[in-house]
Amino acid sequence: MRASTYLAILLLPFASHSAALELVFTCPKAFPAVQAATDQAWQSIAVGDSQSAPARDLSMKLTGMALYSGHPRERASLVPDADKSMKGIGRLASWKFQGEHWVGCNYANSLNMLIRPLPITATACEMHYHVSNGKIKIGRFACG
Repeated sequence: MRASTYLAILLLPFASHSAALELVFTCPKAFPAVQAATDQAWQSIAVGDSQSAPARDLSMKLTGMALYSGHPRERASLVPDADKSMKGIGRLASWKFQGEHWVGCNYANSLNMLIRPLPITATACEMHYHVSNGKIKIGRFACG
C-alpha cells in the first residue's frame, strides 16, 4: 500500500457524517418564490389563519428550516437530537430518525411555507447555521 492509502484509512474514522448526507436542501430566499414554481419538489401549504393575514408590503424572507415527523400540516416539528457550536463554522444541528419526514422552509410575515418530503430511506439530517443579532442564517441543510 502507498502512503496516501494509509493516510486515507487512518482518517476514515474521523470523517464528517455530513459526507454521507447527499440530499442537500436549499430554500428560496423569499416567498412567494419563483424557484418554487419551477422546482416541482417544493410544495406550498398554508400554516396560518387567514384572519391574521400580514400586510402585503411586508417582507417575506426566509427565517429558517425545520424537519417534520409526518406531514408538516400536523405541525410535528422535531427538535434536533444535538445542537452544538462548531469552532469557526457556527453551529451544527443534527437529527436521527426513521419513517416519513419532511423538510420545511419558514418565511417571515407569511401564512405559507414550502415543504418537500424526504425519501423514506433517509435516516439523518444536519443543518449548519449561524446566529447573529437574533437572526438565523442557514449554511447547509443535508439529509441521507
